[in-house]
Amino acid sequence: MTNYFSQTEKTEMVVYRTRNYNQFKTIASNRELVQSHLDQLKASIKQKGQYTPIIVKSNGEVVEGQHRLQVCKDLSIPVLYLIRDLDISVISEMNSKSRNWKNSDYLRHWAKRGYTPYMRLLEIEEANKDLGIEVSNYIIIFGNDGAKSLENFKNGLFKLQYEDRGLEVLRLYRKIKGYYEGNPNNVFFRALAHLAILQKEGKFQVERFIKKLKRRPLQKLQGSIRDYLYEFEKTYNLNERANYVRLDQKLNGSQKK
Repeated sequence: MTNYFSQTEKTEMVVYRTRNYNQFKTIASNRELVQSHLDQLKASIKQKGQYTPIIVKSNGEVVEGQHRLQVCKDLSIPVLYLIRDLDISVISEMNSKSRNWKNSDYLRHWAKRGYTPYMRLLEIEEANKDLGIEVSNYIIIFGNDGAKSLENFKNGLFKLQYEDRGLEVLRLYRKIKGYYEGNPNNVFFRALAHLAILQKEGKFQVERFIKKLKRRPLQKLQGSIRDYLYEFEKTYNLNERANYVRLDQKLNGSQKK
């Protein structure tokens, strides 16, 4: 019989088992427990047991497997664990790959680790929860809208470059939200940021826009920034032949203001 494991070396890694759940500590920067994930794991572990040990540091901090730990605790069964003292960067990578992280997970992760731009963005996002804006759109509104903006955000490199403009975009969206039928995407917010800059330059009046929106609500679009600006423009200039204003005009300076 062929021994497929003849070239295998035995390691010193030990898997421990315990019901003393209190010896484990969570790491503040880990994402929050997700109930749907807990429910799925509970059904699996209840039927098949815990196949994959959690990983903890020698001080008891859970590096990877906080959902499995909680499920074992809920089911009152022993939890399997390995002890490995890993660098925080490795911990972040392991956690992000154990189950797909959402942008909101990355936002809270880096905020809890004390990264000031993320802490401020989280504060803004929580203060505007009622607007229902996705974190990916907050990245566009407040950060650098570049090709690697999302990748940088996930890697802790986000910079809160346009806070004043971003807050104005949120105020503007709050005023017009009831007059838009669709779910706003990143293109919509890019166009709205354009309006915020026009407003700062005295080329756009929010009061006039709101007045016209009551008569002509915005249509749901899936187009470009120019398409959205043209939709804004049609509403803004309703019955305004003498005072027609182009909203796709070039700005004085850059959008970094």
